[in-house]
Amino acid sequence: ELGDKMTETLFANLEVNEEKSETLTAFFEASGFESEYPIRLYYVEEPVVNAFAVPGGKIVVFEGIVDLMDSWEELAGLLGHELAHVEERHSLEAMSRSLSTYLVFSIMTGDVNGVGAVLLENTMMLQDLSNSRKAEVEADQKGFEYLLGQEVSPRGMIDLFVHLQEAEPDLGEQG
Repeated sequence: ELGDKMTETLFANLEVNEEKSETLTAFFEASGFESEYPIRLYYVEEPVVNAFAVPGGKIVVFEGIVDLMDSWEELAGLLGHELAHVEERHSLEAMSRSLSTYLVFSIMTGDVNGVGAVLLENTMMLQDLSNSRKAEVEADQKGFEYLLGQEVSPRGMIDLFVHLQEAEPDLGEQG
């Protein structure tokens, strides 16, 4: 339900190509990846080099990242990575951490929207960077395992990382 609400808000400002979204979903289903969630993929026609998972099994893939790819194995690697985020509930955990920290802070200080909240938000941003790095490493590892489980060459995931590094050289410095 949370994923549905987030998707409504998110897609109000994005141009989703329904035909390509259906093709991506069909590719995902043909790949043999399994999930406890009904996975739905969305292809967004923007030159953004990114993809992300929304709670509940929704995966958003931007045209910019697809344009970097040279093979279907790279797409399988990306989808395995995003599936791992869905299965491990990374985005839901991040939101829960943020919300619970704000609630505790507000109860303790009585400051629900003042300067303290801004300071807390900046502190939490630093913590979230560490947690998100851990989630990314975990998604990479699980995505790699998904590929091996479906007898898809993990070389595609490696090639995708190379393309991403070439497109965004600063990514390598972030971990």
